Amino acid sequence: MQATTSGEIRKQFYDDSFIKNFLISEKKTLESFIKKPNTVYSQKILISDPSLNYLNTTKNDQLDDCLRNMIIKEYHVCEKLYPYLGDYFLFKFFNFKMKKSQKKIFSKNEESSFISTINNKSIKAVSKWIFENSNINKSVFVKDYSGKEIAIETTSEFTFNINYDYDYFQKLNNVEIKNYRLIVIDGFVESVGEIHHLLVKANKTMEPYVIFCYGMSEEVKFNIMKNNHTGRLKVYPVCLDANDEYSLNVLNDLSVIQNTDVISSNLGQTISQATRNDLDLGQKIIFLKNKVLIEPCIDKRTIESHRRFLKKRIEDAKAKGDVNTKPIENRLKMFSGEKINLYIPKQLFKNKKTQRDLDYFLRFMNHLNKIMITLSFTNQKVYIPYDYINIANAKVKSLQEKMNDVKVIIIDRSQ
Repeated sequence: MQATTSGEIRKQFYDDSFIKNFLISEKKTLESFIKKPNTVYSQKILISDPSLNYLNTTKNDQLDDCLRNMIIKEYHVCEKLYPYLGDYFLFKFFNFKMKKSQKKIFSKNEESSFISTINNKSIKAVSKWIFENSNINKSVFVKDYSGKEIAIETTSEFTFNINYDYDYFQKLNNVEIKNYRLIVIDGFVESVGEIHHLLVKANKTMEPYVIFCYGMSEEVKFNIMKNNHTGRLKVYPVCLDANDEYSLNVLNDLSVIQNTDVISSNLGQTISQATRNDLDLGQKIIFLKNKVLIEPCIDKRTIESHRRFLKKRIEDAKAKGDVNTKPIENRLKMFSGEKINLYIPKQLFKNKKTQRDLDYFLRFMNHLNKIMITLSFTNQKVYIPYDYINIANAKVKSLQEKMNDVKVIIIDRSQ
């Protein structure tokens, strides 16, 4: 039915049968790609993924595009949570059958079965090497580089990639410090008087002191640098940028790894009072440009406990949908002493299929302790954590209810 108002504004009214017909049409479109998944695009690119081919289809209708965008939005939310979860969402939403396994914890004898679900040969080889030469406690860091071959490097220190004032270290010959006293301050050091007791002890014992904080006044900075240069002190400030979102809350991670507490005015503490006490000892720290390497002062159980805490914060933030999780994800990446640096050639790294396979492998490794199920979409088999399946099911139900609740749609065609 069509209505015209005042001879100017043209509006079209649709009842709920339009949505039903739309869903039938969309299901047929996806079904056609399931039956014939290979599609060649104008750029001579072959894509064999039914879901991606469905997403690439376009329609020149405002209402169709609006409804499709609701589906596509939920697909991308699911895909961001875990690779191929978006595919599951589409198949579930349009009620296509999928082969599912029983819920189970992944075991070592299934390694070859998982590796077979990775399409890219290079990522297959990487995953096999990591399974054979690594363990669940190691984190994998991916970097692109100008080489031609995939390279793997293992490291042992905790590496904190943080922006801090490197002026204090420019003229120092030795940036590796062992057996140092440390203090972590959630705040700004405004006057020399606030750290007077620390400076006196540092001068008397000639022990190295490391101060983590959110900046120092020019007076304090000049005093420390001058006395360090003359050999009267060995005081090394790590002054973070309070305006850098990636530095926010990283003091908590620095305090945990060095087995000390954060001094905060919110807890009624003062810097002056804290420096009167004997400060905790750190084992080894290396100062580099935009990077600090720290040898942990805690056991593996405490490390894993803090990593679980960060992972929980990330999952809670992602569930809300509108929270920037990158700063917390960055903290989680840094909070690992047993790391593998994976160097991927730039040309290979640009390939979308390679990126998806690599992301799939890394996400899987990050969820090895979770209950898994395997799913088969046509010719693709994948492992997905069961709790993510529940999230996708909830999104399917919510979107179906939204569309079922619509009784009338009004489109303004005047523009």
